[in-house]
Amino acid sequence: MNPGGDFGKKELSPALQNRFTEIWCPPPESEDFERLTTDLLRGHLTEERMIADVIVDFAKWGSEHNIRLSLRDVTAWCSFIRNASEQCSIKPQVGLAHGVRLILLDGMELMSGNSLIGGFPSSDISKLAWERIIDSIADPDVRAQAREADFTKQLT
Repeated sequence: MNPGGDFGKKELSPALQNRFTEIWCPPPESEDFERLTTDLLRGHLTEERMIADVIVDFAKWGSEHNIRLSLRDVTAWCSFIRNASEQCSIKPQVGLAHGVRLILLDGMELMSGNSLIGGFPSSDISKLAWERIIDSIADPDVRAQAREADFTKQLT
């Protein structure tokens, strides 16, 4: 009854399960992400279309590399971008980079070094995903500012 990614929960007993209807929903597709991001960002950002396109493109790319974004992930990512822009005056593209780092990539880097995602070690795919987001930012000054969100750099 619980999603596969939720840990620490117990299944309901068969007697209690019989009182509910179980509904299976297919994983979200790019059209779902497009509608969700557009709705969540509408009226909040000047670059809402570009940000939404980058998120949808990243979701498509991620599914090809076994990185599954949930609707909850995308909602958190969009909320972070919107709040960072409105409350902290962070440029939306920088919020895009910080947001993906917070909701997705940091967790991937905590996986064991033996974890494989899409045939790559989790740390390698995390770096590929990070570069994909950074490369989506057209303005070189904003790209440099967004790169500061890369906490995986070795401190020297």
